[in-house]
Amino acid sequence: MFRKAFLLAAFAAGLAITGADAQDGKKLKGKLDKGQAFDKLDANRDGQLSKEEFKAGFDKLKELMAEKGGEKAKKLAEKMDADKTFEKMDANKDGTVSKSEYEKFEPLGELKKKADK
Repeated sequence: MFRKAFLLAAFAAGLAITGADAQDGKKLKGKLDKGQAFDKLDANRDGQLSKEEFKAGFDKLKELMAEKGGEKAKKLAEKMDADKTFEKMDANKDGTVSKSEYEKFEPLGELKKKADK
């Protein structure tokens, strides 16, 4: 139960659980807030997340959940979809996610539903 809650909270905090810099794979120490996580995912530093930039961090999150999480985390990782999540984050549907869109996105409700199935 604690592990599931921890993983969900980490995702909601902005993919901070990945513990890796999307640009160079270096390990990060401590927690990131959403703004810091966005900056780490924004590989080209243009202030927008492309689908590819987001997917790199998202895939790393899924990989870590499958490797280090319990059975529920593994099942949740299998259900997570980068493309669908990106589409939900992209509130203005311009094909990129701004820092504002990223910071406003709250996936916990949806992830909790999936985790409980």
